[in-house]
Order: sequence, then C-alpha cells, then structure tokens
Amino acid sequence: MTTEFDSRIALVTAAAGAGIGQAISMALAREGAAVLLVDRDGEVVRRFEPTVTPEQIADEIAALL
Repeated sequence: MTTEFDSRIALVTAAAGAGIGQAISMALAREGAAVLLVDRDGEVVRRFEPTVTPEQIADEIAALL
C-alpha cells in the first residue's frame, strides 16, 4: 500500500523532545516519509538514528540539488 508520503522527505524541527515535533516525526515515518530530524539537542536526535553522521546527511542533501 502506498501513501501520500511515500518517496517524500520531511524536515521536522524541534523533533527530539517529547512534544509535538517528535509525534509528527513518528507519524510521518509511519506513513512512509524519510524524516530528517532537527533539534538544538543533537545528542537526543542521535538516539533515533545513531548510525547516520551529519556528513552523510549533508551528502544526501547535496545529491538532491
């Protein structure tokens, strides 16, 4: 089953806390979006995907340009 968010990239700010940013991130991921989390607390963000480095994210963004 495909959804509206398949093959889409979502950038969510304030994503690492326990509030609405995290809830939105989880909902988008469940719907098939690739979610890029942005938060002032980088350590908290890293717990969601510890194998991805900032350099890898930058390379993926650059490849889209």
